[in-house]
Amino acid sequence: MSQVHFIQCPLCNSDRFDECVRLPDYKISKEVFPIMECKECGFRFTQDLPGEENIAPYYSSPVYISHSNAKHGLINRLYQRVRNLMLVYKKRIIRSHTKGNKLLDVGCGTGHFLHYMAQNDYDVMGIEKGNQARLFGQNEFNLRIEDPIELLNGQIKNKFDVITLWHVLEHLYDPKRYLKAIFERLDDKGYLFIAVPNYSCFDGDYYQEFWDGYDVPRHIWHFNPNTLQQMVTGEGFSFVEMRKMPFDSFYVSVLSEGYQGNSFAFVRGIAIGSISLIKSLFRRHRSSSLLYIFSKNKI
Repeated sequence: MSQVHFIQCPLCNSDRFDECVRLPDYKISKEVFPIMECKECGFRFTQDLPGEENIAPYYSSPVYISHSNAKHGLINRLYQRVRNLMLVYKKRIIRSHTKGNKLLDVGCGTGHFLHYMAQNDYDVMGIEKGNQARLFGQNEFNLRIEDPIELLNGQIKNKFDVITLWHVLEHLYDPKRYLKAIFERLDDKGYLFIAVPNYSCFDGDYYQEFWDGYDVPRHIWHFNPNTLQQMVTGEGFSFVEMRKMPFDSFYVSVLSEGYQGNSFAFVRGIAIGSISLIKSLFRRHRSSSLLYIFSKNKI
């Protein structure tokens, strides 16, 4: 099986990086992967991960629920409940920045966000690589969802007021290529919204190699506020602001407790998630996950 091995930092091209943590794929394969940290820019990335053509089996499990509609089990019910609350939160933030209604969601999964936004008078389109998730959104919600190659090859000609990536950028094998394509599709007055885990958060420090935010090998890139902004502004976008993703610390902490095999993992995870959320009230850059908002530079 082919592997991706980096000899330079994918962000700054430095060859000065070291292993900072080594951990297994807790969810599916149990294979162990190292995460490297660049000494120059602080960027972290998964080393020796499966090639893109071999990654699909690492998503094809009921345990990996972000592309699932399952409602059985405590974790699944928690995920579904929080997802519904976050739909309202996301819409409110988007509407606070733009009145435009043309929206593209990259990595839309099963399409619940797109369906919700369509019900609120948005003209929506999705991009999704997973066949099963894409078909669900098309059949269940009658959404237009295209394969990523349509975006990357310039076959989508529409311009959008809003483009979103909800916990997607960390999965993309060629994020800079996606950002270039997104820049072309975003209206000059449009906004880009990117949510990613933040390894410099309290729960990341607390759980270390057990932190669910690393989620190797599905998460290729591991961001903090500096490296995320460096990557995106490097492709022509202007940073606008940073927001908390308020519920992520609870979900991540509950899963992290489970990886440690702790008793009362749910209760302990809620406690650690609460501490993380409280700390982030005073230091936003320490949030478990962060939402970054960018505008398009005028040409």
